[in-house]
Amino acid sequence: CVAETGSKRIGPDDSEGGDAKRACVDPPGAESTSVISEITPAALKAPRVKVKKTAILLGYSGTGYQGMQLNPGVRTIEADIFDAMSKAGLIKPEFIAAPRKMDYQRTARTDKGVHAARQVVSLKCAEVPDGLAVLNSHLPAQIRAFAIIRVIKSFNCKKQCDARSYEYFCPTYMFIPKELEPCRTYRLPEDGVARINGLLAQYRGTHNFHNFTCKRAFKDASAMRYIMSFTCSEPFLVDGLEFVTLTVKGQSFMMHQIRKMIGLTAAIMGGYAQPDAIKNSFLEPRMDVPRAPGLGLVLDSIFFDHYNKKFGKSHQKLEWGQYDPLVKQFKHDFIYSAMVATERQENIILEWTKTLKAHVFTGPSAGVGKDDESEDDEKDDGPDGDADGNDDGAGSADEADDDDKPSARRARATPTASAPAPTPVAPIAAPADQTSSVAVLAPAPSAAPEPMEVAATDAAPAAVSTESVTASVQTALLTETETAASTAQLGPAQ
Repeated sequence: CVAETGSKRIGPDDSEGGDAKRACVDPPGAESTSVISEITPAALKAPRVKVKKTAILLGYSGTGYQGMQLNPGVRTIEADIFDAMSKAGLIKPEFIAAPRKMDYQRTARTDKGVHAARQVVSLKCAEVPDGLAVLNSHLPAQIRAFAIIRVIKSFNCKKQCDARSYEYFCPTYMFIPKELEPCRTYRLPEDGVARINGLLAQYRGTHNFHNFTCKRAFKDASAMRYIMSFTCSEPFLVDGLEFVTLTVKGQSFMMHQIRKMIGLTAAIMGGYAQPDAIKNSFLEPRMDVPRAPGLGLVLDSIFFDHYNKKFGKSHQKLEWGQYDPLVKQFKHDFIYSAMVATERQENIILEWTKTLKAHVFTGPSAGVGKDDESEDDEKDDGPDGDADGNDDGAGSADEADDDDKPSARRARATPTASAPAPTPVAPIAAPADQTSSVAVLAPAPSAAPEPMEVAATDAAPAAVSTESVTASVQTALLTETETAASTAQLGPAQ
C-alpha cells in the first residue's frame, strides 16, 4: 500500500510512509476520499431490532374490501394492516409481501364485505413506544387496533383458538311468509322469535354439514362440525326497520356454512321448505340450500379459554372484557350503521327473499344449487379454525367423481353378471307455487342388464356347442386384455 503526500512518493519501508499508511492520510488541502475513515463500529454491525411474539386485537368494517386475506392487486384488510405496521416501525417493509417471515397468522378469514368486531392476529414484531397509538394513526378509520399483547413464543392464534362466534344482523322481513309480498314494514309475529330459535336449536351439536358448503363430500371427515349455540335476539327498530341478531358459536366453520344455515332457516320460516329440512340436510342426499347475503355477517368474537387457563399467570390473558366499550362503539359507528345504510340503498336482503322460490329442497334434483357455482370469495375456517380457512383453503374442492377414478373404470370394464337392475325413480311433481323454470326432473332409468340364468343343481346340464364355447372364451380374453390395458394407462388405484 503506498500513500502519497504532496509530490513525494512514500514507500512502505519509510517510517513516515508507515505512519501515513496506518493513518490513511490524504494530501493536505484535498477533500477526504478515505472510505475506512467513514466506517464506524455501528456501521460495521448495526444493532439488531428485537422482535417479540405479539397478538393484536382489532376490528374492521369489510365494506369496500375484497376480504381480509392479502391478495395482490385488490384492496384487502391485511394489505392496509401490513402497510400501517410498516409505517409504524413494527415490521420491516419487505415482510409485507412475505408474511411468513414474521410468523404471521390470522385467527379466522372473512370474506368480501364481511365485518369483524373482534379479530386476532399473531406475529413477531418490534416494540415501539406507544405502539398502539402509532399503529392506529396509520390505519384507516374503519380498521382499529384495540390492544397489542405479548404472548408466548410458540403462540399461534389460529391453532390455539378454542371457538369463534358470529353475528348475523338482518331485518325481520328476511323471514316473511311466501304468501306476503316482501316489504320493509313487515314485523315478526309474537311467536316469531320462538319459532326461529326452535329451528336454530336443530343445528346445535356435531353434524355433517356437507350440504352447507361447496364440493364437500358426505364421507369427508372435515364436513363434521360442532355448533355450541345458535340463538335469535328479540326484535328491535333501527331507522324504522325491524331487525334481529342471530348469534352462532362453534369450534370452526366451513365456507358458506353460516350463511347457508341462516338461508335454510329463512326458507323454512317463509314456507318454502318443510320444517324437517334441517335434519334432512345432515343426511347424505344433496340438498339445494340457499345462501343468505353476506351483508349482515360479523365475526363477533374469538375465544382463547385454554390458553388463558394455561398461561394466564405468566402472560396477559387474551380477553375482550376491558375493550368491550371500544368494540361496541366501533360496531355502532362503522358496522351496524354501514349495514343499515347499504340495505336501505340497495335492498340486498329484500331482493334475496324473492329468490327463495327458485330453490328445490327435496327430490333427486335437489343437488348443488346455483349458489355453489359462484362467489368463491368466501373462505373456510377449516378444522383448526382457518378456513376457512385452512387449512386456509376451501377443502376438497377439486375432488373427482367416482366415475373418474381408476377403480371405477375397471369395475365398468368387467361388469358383474348378477348385478341387480336399478329401480326406476318416479318423477316428483314441482310445487304448485313454483314456475315451470324450476320443474323437477327425475333421472331417466337406465336399461337393466338381463340377469344370467343359473341352472338348478339337480337339473341335467344343457348341451353346449363348440362354437358358443369358443366365442365365450374369446370374449373373456378380449375383456381381460382391454381391462389390463386400461389399468396400465391409469396406474395403480389411489
